[in-house]
Amino acid sequence: QDWSERHRSDTFSKLRLHVLPALGQLRLQEIRATHARLMLAPLEAAGKGETARKCLSIAVQVLEHAVINGWAELNPLAGATRGLAVRSVKKHYPSLSWQEVPEFWEAAAAYSEVMALQSFNALRLQALTFVRPGELIGMCWEEINWERRQWTIPAARMKGRRGHNRDHIVPLSTQALTVLRHQQQISGHHTHVFSSTRSGSGLISNMTLNMVISRMGYKGRMCPHGFRAMAMTALQEERQIDRLHIDRQLAHVPESKVAAAYNRAEYIEQRTALMQAWGDMLQEAGMSLPA
Repeated sequence: QDWSERHRSDTFSKLRLHVLPALGQLRLQEIRATHARLMLAPLEAAGKGETARKCLSIAVQVLEHAVINGWAELNPLAGATRGLAVRSVKKHYPSLSWQEVPEFWEAAAAYSEVMALQSFNALRLQALTFVRPGELIGMCWEEINWERRQWTIPAARMKGRRGHNRDHIVPLSTQALTVLRHQQQISGHHTHVFSSTRSGSGLISNMTLNMVISRMGYKGRMCPHGFRAMAMTALQEERQIDRLHIDRQLAHVPESKVAAAYNRAEYIEQRTALMQAWGDMLQEAGMSLPA
């Protein structure tokens, strides 16, 4: 029940497409470790190693559930991960160095002549808040507290795994509020901040900002998720801001479950100052604001 809707949908999709076709017709007692190879071979052949690893993890969890409930005596896939050449590859998103940021905003200003105002606002707000792109796209007007200058992302829309199932507060800098007030003139009558009548979901596509950045000439050098790494590095190097406060603003979860359970400090005052410092840095680096 503490899964985010995105994680729930992704898990059931992998079950339906990859796990059940291989294991679904078998009785629990018929499943052997060799079935893992039959399940994963097509994915590995297609170069989808990470998907293969996740599918194996899902199957292992399902069978572990069966053992715990007494429906099976052992989990035949428990040791499969050690015998399979399936490795988790750390995904690094392309991100610019701080020295490259002024040139980036120059390119954005040049492209703004043909870019939709909503797309430019989304790009600026992605940079100013450095949330995960999916969290920005799902942003609702009711989540914004104008008086407190805060945006609260509900736990259901956060990357709520490993015990991090809670709302996330994003203090809004003066620059972020300026962008939001301009965007309110565009979509204030809709539920979502970045609405679209062209998509079935009613929201802008998660590829919108990727396409904008690509057309600016930064394909392979920068992506929406890259603002997170940029902020992490620049705030420490340029303003000597405490890594602990930046991590909390990034909604990073401590690797230790014990640490995640006990360290629930919000550091709102420090994070508010942090976000304003970041807004000032971006504006000083050439990010324009809507009039």
